[in-house]
Parts: sequence; C-alpha cells; structure tokens
Amino acid sequence: MRWSFIWSSRCPDGTAFTPANFILAGKDIGYNTLVDKELLHHEMGHIATYDIMGIGFYTTFISIPSVINFHLDTYNGHNNFYTEKIANTLSEFIYGEFTDKKHYPTYYIYKRQ
Repeated sequence: MRWSFIWSSRCPDGTAFTPANFILAGKDIGYNTLVDKELLHHEMGHIATYDIMGIGFYTTFISIPSVINFHLDTYNGHNNFYTEKIANTLSEFIYGEFTDKKHYPTYYIYKRQ
C-alpha cells in the first residue's frame, strides 16, 4: 500500500481528506495526540478502500459522496455516513481497534480474535 501525507491549507483545521491514495490534512494535524492518531488511523481505512476499489469506483462511490455529506451533514453526522463506516471497519480490521468508538463507528461485521 503506497500513500502520501500532505498538509494543506485547503483542509479546515482538525480535518483530513483522502481523495485517492494520499491524505490531505489540516495544518494542525500531526502525530502527537490521540485525536490526530485516530484521525490518521481512520484515513488509512480510506486508503485501503481506494486500494480495493480503484480510482474510478472510489471517486464515484466514496470520495464525492463523502465530500457532499461532509458539507451538508445530512446523515445523522458525517461519522455515521457509509463512506466513513467502511473506512473505519477496514482500518480497524487491518490496523487494530479505535479508542474513540463514538467518532469512529464501524459496521462490526467481523470478529477480531
């Protein structure tokens, strides 16, 4: 899995966006706090989704709907939108559980041993 991390002034503080196999993050995001680590853990789930789906399907069914939902916040909070739960589920399966289950809900479709 190849990926890049880019700090961008276009991302609001405290947020990150994964349009393909790279993460765009607000200037205040780093590796120093649990909040930042959980956010990057989540974004790695988007990269895993990208690797599985490829650029065409990822852009059409994940990236664009996620951006629209983030700006409209129409699905009982962006964290509960299907694109986010897919990322969380894959990331948790690959990299381990999240500490903050409220902000990083998963589908719980698997059972970790």
